[in-house]
Amino acid sequence: MSTENCHHKSFDDVKCVWMKSGTVDYKLCDINFMCENCAFDKKVRIELNKFNSGDEDKFSSFSFDTIFELDINSTSFTHPYYRFGNSLVLKYFIGNNYYIGLEEYFTKIVNGSCVANFSSETPEIHKGDSILKLSGKWGELNITALFDFRYLEKFEPTDVFSKGKRWFGIIEADKMKFLHLANNSAIEKFDNTKKKLRKYYVNSNQVGVTLYDGGESLKHLYQIIGKKEFLKLVKNLTG
Repeated sequence: MSTENCHHKSFDDVKCVWMKSGTVDYKLCDINFMCENCAFDKKVRIELNKFNSGDEDKFSSFSFDTIFELDINSTSFTHPYYRFGNSLVLKYFIGNNYYIGLEEYFTKIVNGSCVANFSSETPEIHKGDSILKLSGKWGELNITALFDFRYLEKFEPTDVFSKGKRWFGIIEADKMKFLHLANNSAIEKFDNTKKKLRKYYVNSNQVGVTLYDGGESLKHLYQIIGKKEFLKLVKNLTG
């Protein structure tokens, strides 16, 4: 579905667990949502169970090539998609409900170098509130809300950085309160970030190299460019 219209009118109307989790955009059900008898449900669960430690290592290791090859001007989403200058993104779900997540390039830059936690247990979020707190060996960072919204459901936020997931929740929001904030400044920020990273790519040690002191091998960007520069970079992407 390519427009913000659906025969479901609210989040509570949607019974398919895979629609609610953001795994699929839209799914018709002809067995009255009896998931235990659903072939699609079984297939999805089998595929998800294939995720192993090797896959997690792939998502949690930084790659210059992945960043340079990433085309954020294109998206495979069929539903309307809104991006904001602080790396937050929304994807239309149903009614006045949206998936909320982070720009793919931001999650790949931070990768598995952080733990992400919700800043508050309350579902009601107001403009200026901290919504996510990221912490790692490089420091701490808070991502704040640009508009009022209410959480309908939350997903594990660290999975966005360590398992390649896109969304950390489903929210209810007034489109008129955020539409004027959606813009392409995130694309400009990413382009500038890629230029900086190309300089580091040429002049710095690469991922997989073991430091001269015999310590841990380089796995994350902050190890390559330094904690101070890394924190400066991610603050710019979320500011």
